[in-house]
Amino acid sequence: MAEHSKLPFHGMDVRVEGTLEKQEGGFRFTRIVLRPSVSIDKQEDLERTQRLIVKAEKACLVSRSLASEIGIEPEIKVEEALAAAK
Repeated sequence: MAEHSKLPFHGMDVRVEGTLEKQEGGFRFTRIVLRPSVSIDKQEDLERTQRLIVKAEKACLVSRSLASEIGIEPEIKVEEALAAAK
């Protein structure tokens, strides 16, 4: 999705945490939290990056196929801000 929107970024890492509960008929994931971490070049791309993360989650075949609650907690690192701090 980032490539299609021509959003320049340095890298992305996604951590996922799931809550597994025993229910009638066996165990089931009841909540999944996605924690994407994206490194972008410019502060001006921050809002666009946030929108793309939400859009990507909504378009995800796996997310749409799961019956559990899905949360998203993104972390976006702006490289220009990191370089200025050094």
